[in-house]
Formats: sequence, structure tokens, C-alpha cells
Amino acid sequence: MLKNIFVFLLTFSLLTLSCSKKNERQTLQLPQLVTVNGHGLDKDRFERDFVLTKSYRQATVIDSALIVSDIKKHYLNDLYLIAEAYKQGIPNDPEYKRMVHESWVTELTHIDGPLYKKIMPEQFDLSEEELKDLYEKVKTGYKAADIKLADKAFADSIYRELKEGADFAKMAETYSLDLRTAVYSGTIPWIFTYGTFARPFETALIRLKPGDISEPVQTNDGYHIIKLLAIQKNPIDPYEKIEFELRKRLQKIKRTDFIQDYINGLFSRFNYKVDMETARSVWPLINQRHENGLLVKTEALERFWDKPVIHYNGGNLTVGDVVYKYNQLPRFERIPLNRFGNFELILKEVSVQELMFRDAIAKHLDQDPLIVEKVNRFAYGRLLEFANRKLIADKTPVSDDEVRAYFDKNRSRWKNDTFDHVKHFVRFRVKSEKELQYKKQLLTRLKNKWQPIFYADVIRQTVNELSARKFGPAPAAVLSDSAHKRAVTGDSLQKNIP
Repeated sequence: MLKNIFVFLLTFSLLTLSCSKKNERQTLQLPQLVTVNGHGLDKDRFERDFVLTKSYRQATVIDSALIVSDIKKHYLNDLYLIAEAYKQGIPNDPEYKRMVHESWVTELTHIDGPLYKKIMPEQFDLSEEELKDLYEKVKTGYKAADIKLADKAFADSIYRELKEGADFAKMAETYSLDLRTAVYSGTIPWIFTYGTFARPFETALIRLKPGDISEPVQTNDGYHIIKLLAIQKNPIDPYEKIEFELRKRLQKIKRTDFIQDYINGLFSRFNYKVDMETARSVWPLINQRHENGLLVKTEALERFWDKPVIHYNGGNLTVGDVVYKYNQLPRFERIPLNRFGNFELILKEVSVQELMFRDAIAKHLDQDPLIVEKVNRFAYGRLLEFANRKLIADKTPVSDDEVRAYFDKNRSRWKNDTFDHVKHFVRFRVKSEKELQYKKQLLTRLKNKWQPIFYADVIRQTVNELSARKFGPAPAAVLSDSAHKRAVTGDSLQKNIP
């Protein structure tokens, strides 16, 4: 319905990757300061982080000892966990891969991202006739109500009931999928002018008289039955005085129309197709929490979790992918799935970014080093979270007996509180202490298994770059002869630094 629907379609985030159906994106091969079992800390990332630290601000000299000390203090333990995560296959976890994939999708397709910049013309041609037509249209303000529905058959049946005397407000409250306006009996809670909503919506609206109800109108997000409640004449300056603002609004209208046409074209270009047999099997199993609209992974639904339900050139979306993407939608976009037509609408909606992503890949936009670096940083952070969860948190369950024993032993900490009143906080404390102890033991084992390898030439280069940034350029002779030789020849010297 809304004219700016493309903003949502370009931005909803949400992180769905499977090696068998979607290509892994590239990773940058960057100079490493240190590695643990082949997994390292790249120089550029360290430098970006280090210049924000107190150590950098207070340093009177930057040398290898300072760099190595900071690495050991802030990075080395994480590298051990990352190395163990890879050894245990955690990067193959479907949830992790889905999050990394969604990071790629978001980076490439968000409103100011590379795909948007690639496809969107800088300016659209505007004729004097179009500008004057818009000027006449914005002289009128509209108060309207709307019932949004997923499929035409159902929309037609609701329209017939309205024509036979059904109450518009009650029908909107009961059936409208626009959750923002349904709570207001379908009424759009402000007076608007032309250029606010989707073009088909407004074309139908301006033909109505107050009190009239439109036949179902199709837009990118479903079908709309519109009731015009009132119109008003807006006071407006002469054309010459507001021509600049008119040009801005018309550019915005044309940009929105362009994006809507682009999105519509993606479905045919990438041969979007729903596996109706799977969709109809899955839909009755969907369990939706009414308080927040989220979908629940039930045992019945889990049987279909990895089954593709949407196919398109270059990939597919499984039932699990769809559930994940649906749950990432803003609350007001998580429409009720009590009708199969609503489910079909959601299948199409959650596919938009995937199709845009495929188009971005076809345009080689995933090869931008800045995008690659952003996703790599995101992937590193998420993998560390998964490592802490699967290597530590999942290995340290806490029993009710442990919680009770801890409470009794440390009774004075909670003064006059009863156990039942504070047991949640006690459990959290027991869990935290148990995880911390287990993590220390795990890191001790890993450090005995792997020795870190520090790269002296890369560390020396980092020292020089950070020193130049903080103190100004240094003489070329700051490099030792051996380090200079390594830099020139490209030889990589591995050296253990205690």
C-alpha cells in the first residue's frame, strides 16, 4: 500500500545460507599479525581498533612489544576459540551460515547500498506538464480508510459484503493485514496528499467521492479496498514559488515507481516459483505467537525445516529460511497467517531481498573489498558468539541442586530475600561463574595444543604505520636490513614471540 514500501523491501534486515544452494562469498586474504592453527588477526582490523584505545593515545613510543602485548591481552584468547570452533565444524552450523548470508544480503541491498546505487538513475526526466499536473493534485487533501488483503478472491468476497451493507470499520478490524491501520478501523490516521501512497492506490482513490468504496486495487503488497472519508482543499502557494519542492516530490514518486517496477521484474527474471505442495503441507503446521506474531519451530514444522519451498534461478529458500526471515520482519509486517493467501503473500515478500541479492551478485557487486571486509568482521563476531555458546555455555549446564547449594552457601548476599524470589539471579550467577571457570580450563588445554605464530614482518609494518600516524613520518632507515629485505622480496617470516 504505502508508496515507500520499497524502503522496507530494500532495508529489512534480516541475516539464510546453505552451501548446497547458495554460493559462499569471497574472503579477503589480508596480512596477518598472528595466527592460531591457521586462523589469524589481520593487520588492518587491528590498526582500526588499536587507534581507538587508551594504549594508543597514551603511548610515547609504539614498538613491537606494545603491539604484541595488546594482541595477547585482547585478541589471543578469541583466536584460540575461533580455531577450536573451526576444528569442531561450528562454521557449518546452519544458523551461523544463515546469519552470515543475511549480512551479505543486507550489505548489498540496503537503501544506500551498492545495488541501489547501481540500478537507480541519478535523476529522472520531469516535464512541465507532469509538474503542473502534480501541482493541481496536491491542492487536495484526502482522509481515507483501507482494508488490505492478500489475494483477489478473498478481496472480492469482502468487497461484495461491503456493497451488501457490511460495516467497513468492523471488516477492517477483522480482516485487514495493514496492522498499523486496522487498530483504527482501517482509517489512515492523517490527511495526505498525492504522492504519499502507491500509484495504483492513489489512482483509485482520487476517482472516489466521499463515502464511496473502491473495488479491490492491486499493489505490490496485496489488494486494497479503499473508502474515501473526506476531502479538503489545501492552501497552496503559487506554482512558481513551490516549483522546487514539486520537482523533489516528483523525483521521489518516480524513484518509488522505478523500484516497484524493478522488484516486479525480478520475479520473472529469476523465475520465482513456489513449491505449492510443500507450501500447502507446511501452512497448517505454522504456530504463530499472537503476542508478537513470531513463528515457532514446532516438532511438526521441523520435519519440513530444510525442505525448499521457494525456487529461483541461483538458489532457493527452505521452510526454515522463510520462518527466519518472517521473524525478522518489523512487528507490523508480521501479518496473521490464518489464511493460505496470507502465507503466499509472505512467501513472496520474504523473497524480494534474495532476488535483489542474486541480481547484485550477477552485477559482481559482492567483489567490493569494503563490502567483503564488513561481512568478514560481522562473520568473525558472530562466530565468536557461537564458539562461546557451543564450546562453553552448552558445556556448563546448571542443575537446581547447584543453584540451591550456592544460595545456601552465600545466604548473606541476598539478606532477607527468599530463595524463590531470587533463584533466577542465583542461577545466572552460578552459570556465569561456572562458564568462566570452564573457559579458563578450555583455554589452558588449547594453549597446550597450539602455539601462536606471530609474523614479525607484519608487526614491524604495523609499528611503522601506527608510529607515522601518531608521531609523523619516520626516516626510511627505521626498518632493519632483514625486515627491509623481507618487505622487498615479499618473504613471510614466521617467528614465535613470547
